[in-house]
Amino acid sequence: MPVKGPGGTPQLTFLIPKGKTLSLRKGEFVKAEVIRMLGPGRVEVRLKGTTLTARTTLPLKPGVPVSLRVDGLDGNQIRLHLLSTPSESEAEMREILLAAMRSGKISRMKASEITGLIKKDLTDLPSSVRKALPEIQKIIDFFKSGENLQPDNFGMTVRQSGGFFETGLRILLRRLLSEESLLKEPPARGGRTQAATPERPGRSGEPPPEPAGARQAQAASTLIRRHIESDLKGLLLSLREKLTRKDTLQILRQEGVSPRILRGTIDRLISNIEHHQFHSALSETVQTWIPLIWEDLKDGELRFERGVEDGEERSFRCAVRLDLEGHGRVISLLYYTPGGFNLRFFTESREFMERIISNRDRLRSQFEEAGLNLQSVTVSREMIPEGKEFPEDRVDIRT
Repeated sequence: MPVKGPGGTPQLTFLIPKGKTLSLRKGEFVKAEVIRMLGPGRVEVRLKGTTLTARTTLPLKPGVPVSLRVDGLDGNQIRLHLLSTPSESEAEMREILLAAMRSGKISRMKASEITGLIKKDLTDLPSSVRKALPEIQKIIDFFKSGENLQPDNFGMTVRQSGGFFETGLRILLRRLLSEESLLKEPPARGGRTQAATPERPGRSGEPPPEPAGARQAQAASTLIRRHIESDLKGLLLSLREKLTRKDTLQILRQEGVSPRILRGTIDRLISNIEHHQFHSALSETVQTWIPLIWEDLKDGELRFERGVEDGEERSFRCAVRLDLEGHGRVISLLYYTPGGFNLRFFTESREFMERIISNRDRLRSQFEEAGLNLQSVTVSREMIPEGKEFPEDRVDIRT
């Protein structure tokens, strides 16, 4: 039931039916989905996979997610602070993203599929095509081997993998607009705008200097172009646009390259990036991928999660899930807390487990050399269930 807490704070109170279990912690932020209205002041909500009933006077709409913070636990009741309900535009955007995911046009590719595309459809293209379309070589260069993916360039590789392309562009445009507003002349006293200082004429026989506005526009254009060329998605979009031009199509046909197949390759790589972007938006997490050429890697996933303790961000977790040729599945979980790091490995292969154990001291040394405190390293042959990369370190509420 929505009640007003101290200071008029809106809250929801959920009842936990007998026999059901729910893992929650005070101060934790959670998402719930409104399933349906059961009657006046009563609503059915799905929270962490559990269907619950709440008494409410808030105008909640079925099918719409709400953001909540756990404020308190009292027997079989949970009090949650209502943080926000999405606006109509946010709900509409969510439906657009879901429709795109269901259409099949946005899909995730396995690592082995991406490696095959890069080698078969891009690397083997004639040199004349790669010269006419320099984006192709830049795209190939983005895909690093495991040996070249070092800690000092790992972060940059992830940031430029395409998943943050639009975010980076928005930040850049916001900065440019802010700088432009600062360069404008402030209004004179009395509310009248001061006249702009005229450009100083050039010396005799020299062309007049370029207006300040034109210089600013040129600088902005250069920064935007650099951003596009330094990001994998930006390069893929630029290349796709070029594949619509007549001169590009003529070059491809002269070299016996199918524009349709090349365009399909570019579209699939963009679709893979957008799969992670869409999932990030829908789940309000950060999902991305790494452009990596690893012959023994059939598939892989890297996932980060931010933990909450007493309403404050205190811990971070990273899960790396690999499916290796000849070794099967390997999962590593890295937990960070203010005290240091804890590392857990799960593997199907006894040989791989023994390799990790034999290199445990070397791993500790690498953490020490980096100035990091590695508190524990554990290795197990028991695989954790799918979708449970982060085992819950919370108290189970049972009734």
